[in-house]
Formats: sequence, structure tokens, C-alpha cells
Amino acid sequence: MRHDRVVDLLRDGQHGTTVANHPIGRTAASKDGIGIFIAAVAAALSGAYTLYALAAAISVPFVFYLVRETKGRTLESMGQAARQAARADRRMVAMGLDFPTDPETLREIVADPAALAARLAELAARDLEQDPDTRAEYATALRVAGRLDEAALEAELTLAAADMSGDLRRIVRAMLLVGHARQWRGEWTQADTMFHRAEKLALYLDDDTLVAAAAHHSGRSFYDQGKHVEAALRFRLALEINQRIGNAKADAAREALAAAMAKL
Repeated sequence: MRHDRVVDLLRDGQHGTTVANHPIGRTAASKDGIGIFIAAVAAALSGAYTLYALAAAISVPFVFYLVRETKGRTLESMGQAARQAARADRRMVAMGLDFPTDPETLREIVADPAALAARLAELAARDLEQDPDTRAEYATALRVAGRLDEAALEAELTLAAADMSGDLRRIVRAMLLVGHARQWRGEWTQADTMFHRAEKLALYLDDDTLVAAAAHHSGRSFYDQGKHVEAALRFRLALEINQRIGNAKADAAREALAAAMAKL
């Protein structure tokens, strides 16, 4: 197969070899770690991909992610951190990363349709203009319920509001929301473009959680399109980042990577 060396690189990763310590990766390693992942996979590809496929599959430079610790918090700051964590969990739900997924399709499973319908009714009754997190959750619930036109509209409204706010992290989350809705509608170009933009902005913000989320979403889109090598590369990146920062989403990335590798 013409992708053999890429597949070998990915399979090494499944057995604990990171891109950084892979023989190709070591050769490509620069002082600050920038370009390791790109150089390793580019060398493995040896011209097998078109320029577009290469750019789409490995668009994000691999960097070394470090866990940041904060010490000496007061009780008040700890309470604030807990509230922020709760909001972050809600945002992850809105980004579609907290629903159980089908191991074959990697799409969310609706375990209790009645509960989902009730939640949709509850969210629809709220003032969505005043609560962007609620609108984001509503867009996700609509998508999972199969109401894709409505989901896309609510996602676009969420992104428009985020753009107006100037909050860059909020914009990244909204981009992922829009991209996921487009993906489920089969609008691959729009979805992949949105995920790419979100990942670049997350890298600029140096937000590990958002970079991993964007890589995971991008992988899902490639997986839906039958581009399993590209999907595996994206899931591999999401897995390595989540493992480095101790994110619980590592399990989801690991399962997605296994699903993509099984298709190779």
C-alpha cells in the first residue's frame, strides 16, 4: 500500500511510541519541538498525498504540551475554579464530546429519546439570546436528535454572537459547533474548513483542551468521509495532547483512534 509508512507510524503510536521518539520524529526534532509531527508524517508520506490532503491531515504543528499547575489557591479561588470547571464541562457537552458514541460510526448515541426531547423543550423555552452556553447546548441537542437544519442555524447564531463578543475561546467553541453541524449534514468542505480555523485559533491561544477538541472533531469528519489515515492522524494528535494534560477525553480519543486504525 502507498500509505504503508504512515500506517506504520500510527501503529507504533498505538503501542506507546510517541511521534517525538519515533526514529523519523527524532530526526526531524527541532530545539523547541515545533515541526516534529509535520516532518515525521511528511517523511512517511514521501509524496503519496496531494498537497491538499497533506495540509488537511497534518495542518497542526506538534508541540510539547505541559501540565500547568497552580499552587496556593485560597478557598475562594478554589470555589471559583470549581464553578469554572462546571462551565467547562457544560461547554464540552455543547461541543458534542460528552455523549456516548457508537464505536463503529463514532456518532453520538441517544440512549433515552424521551429525555432528550424533554431537554430540548426545556432549552427552547429559555432566553437563548442572553445565554450563549444554553444556545450551544441547544444546537448540540438538535443535532443529536437529527434536526440538522435547526442545529446548523442555532450553531451559526452561536458563532455570530461569539464573534460579536470578541471572546476568542468562545469563538473556537462556536466554530467547532458549526463544523459539527455541517459535518452531520454532509457538508464536508465547510466542516473541515471550520475545524481547521478553530484549531489554528486554539493554537494561537495556547489552549490545550481546545486544540485537542478541534483535532478530535476534525478526525471525526475525516472518518465520516472514509479518509481513515487522515482521521487516525487527527485522533492520534488529540490522544497525545489529552494524555499530556491529564484530560479525561483521552479515552474518547483512544477509542476513536482504534476505530480509524481498524479501517486501515
